Amino acid sequence: MGKRSPILGYNHNVRYRGLVFHVQTEDSGVASPHLFTHLFHHGVIVSTRKLDYDAGSAEESIKSLMQAQHKAVMKDLKNGAFDDKIDQYLGGTEGLEPRNATAPNKVPRASTPVPDEDRTERATTDEGLPARADLVQLAVERVPHARWASLTVLRAKKFHTDATTDERATKADTLQYHLGFGPCVDAVLDDSVYVSGDVAHDTRWLEWGARVHDELGVRSVLAQRLRLSGDCGVIAALNIYSEAGDAFDEHARAVGLVLATQGGLLMNAMLANDRVRNLQRALESNREIGVAVGVLMHEHRLSRTQAFDVLRAASQDSNRKLTAIASEVVDTGTLNIRGWPAKPQPGSTTGAAPAR
Repeated sequence: MGKRSPILGYNHNVRYRGLVFHVQTEDSGVASPHLFTHLFHHGVIVSTRKLDYDAGSAEESIKSLMQAQHKAVMKDLKNGAFDDKIDQYLGGTEGLEPRNATAPNKVPRASTPVPDEDRTERATTDEGLPARADLVQLAVERVPHARWASLTVLRAKKFHTDATTDERATKADTLQYHLGFGPCVDAVLDDSVYVSGDVAHDTRWLEWGARVHDELGVRSVLAQRLRLSGDCGVIAALNIYSEAGDAFDEHARAVGLVLATQGGLLMNAMLANDRVRNLQRALESNREIGVAVGVLMHEHRLSRTQAFDVLRAASQDSNRKLTAIASEVVDTGTLNIRGWPAKPQPGSTTGAAPAR
């Protein structure tokens, strides 16, 4: 059987007892055939539900199991099944209402802003660079024993750190890019999660581990790839570092998984917005060039091809972008280029192309 990537999971925010809870269901993949549904509030895992399935199951069957478990956890939350754990883990939290105080209402999915202005919600919106900075900062705040965090992006075959909480995280990332291996590089390339509690002696990345331990004090690392659209041309991973040995236990990894899921939603929204903006710019540029061509055709009796060639020559002559030249023509109705229009020949009525 060929290797199958984990199936994209489900994420919903649900308001209950005055707080916004996040329900997240993920597939571990054929190598570890389990479904996990986490219920959490601001990085605090309230409950986790696990379901084993047959590794040979059809993908549609697994999706049906995921949907059923995801819906069951949301229903159980609203029916009060997790009240004891909510009181245990979140008792004293500002805004937490007594049991059965209000009828719960479903709120928008994680990809949509909710009224709470906490960074947890903002990190899943399309707010751009500040939201990415919030994501890595949340990783440090919410993942137990986390010291620094960063976001690695692979674009056009080049690795880059797009967001970081500390220069040391950037240095740990950059060393991996130079060596061509390391937990965050491997997480991106292998579509996996990598954890190490003793990087200095981890045989998977001995050179990298020894150097970041000696130079930066790193002892543990947690790196996991984000779920991005397959056609976006970008791959990313969330990297979390610690100065403590064996820092990231099962609970820490679960919180990291939640944040990586939010990061995937964030990056998908940002990349989609980028594509829309690029298309809008291209359309605007084409319109501007078209209008400039029309102006030159009218003013100098040129054909469409001749007018465009003149614009292109002006761009090359002035070392300016074609769109900038076109905007100038549209605004002023004239074009400044050396030797054009040519001085009229004796008896000619125009300095442009001869009339046909």
